[in-house]
Amino acid sequence: MDGSSVTDAALRQDYLDRAQELVPMLLAAGDETEKHRQVPEPIVAAMVERGIFRMLLPKSIGGGELDPLTYTAVLEILAAADGSTAWCLGQNSGCSMTAPYLSHEMAVEIFGGPRGILAWGPELPGAGKCVAVEGGYRVTGRWGFATGSRHASWLGAHCPVFEADGSPRLGANGRQVVRTMLAPKSEATIIDNWQVLGLRGTGSDSYEFKDHFVPEARTAIRDNAAEEREDEKWNGAGETHHAQPECGTGQREHQPALGHVLHPCADIGEKVAAPEEPEVGVAQGADDLRKAAVPRVGESGRSSICLFDR
Repeated sequence: MDGSSVTDAALRQDYLDRAQELVPMLLAAGDETEKHRQVPEPIVAAMVERGIFRMLLPKSIGGGELDPLTYTAVLEILAAADGSTAWCLGQNSGCSMTAPYLSHEMAVEIFGGPRGILAWGPELPGAGKCVAVEGGYRVTGRWGFATGSRHASWLGAHCPVFEADGSPRLGANGRQVVRTMLAPKSEATIIDNWQVLGLRGTGSDSYEFKDHFVPEARTAIRDNAAEEREDEKWNGAGETHHAQPECGTGQREHQPALGHVLHPCADIGEKVAAPEEPEVGVAQGADDLRKAAVPRVGESGRSSICLFDR
């Protein structure tokens, strides 16, 4: 085994140990997380202290730059203790993959501090738009499902770009350009509308910007090689890492339920080979998924990641 392998193995174990340290805290805070519909501040502080929100940030700005399998393993450990917390972490981490597409100075401004946490809602048709003006863009719109936004310090908004004359800005492929606008959360209007039954602790509120100016330097097109300012390995990773929490978190959240299916089927005996037994097929599929989910994240990318896509 070469030196780099030893170093990688030690780094992986270090982050797994950090995640394990959080498990008793997450279990103890479960009721509070559900009641207040957000990750409790002591939990957020403990995650910040252990560098958990910085796992996917480039090393150039103090991030962990972890490999996908280690990152997903951390998500699984946390999801086994509290699904909402792991879901938030996964989404915040996916958002942090914007860092390689910003200037070094801007990446440090947004992500360099201990509470440099970014959240956003998905890109939806008609959610909002931005108009190009001198030095940046004016943003108007409302976005929802901003998972992890309650403990974030920055918000993002994915906006189709319009020129000052109202015409859409088109890319080389003929499609309208969509840029991600980044702004301090304090500059947005937060709408507390996360009144749900499942994943209550994610605090996935909505937020608004009304004719709000965002400087050009605080915008990016994710996974765009032309704007990439870090090592080429980051190109295309944003969408992949953003989808991984649905795999790692989803599998762990559903594991107790899968167990109820798997255990009764273990005693079926000869009937296990009978394809006409539907419960056996479910059990076998669940068992295959449990064994293969994490390795497939690294081997085949989105095809398996999207098994738990929301």
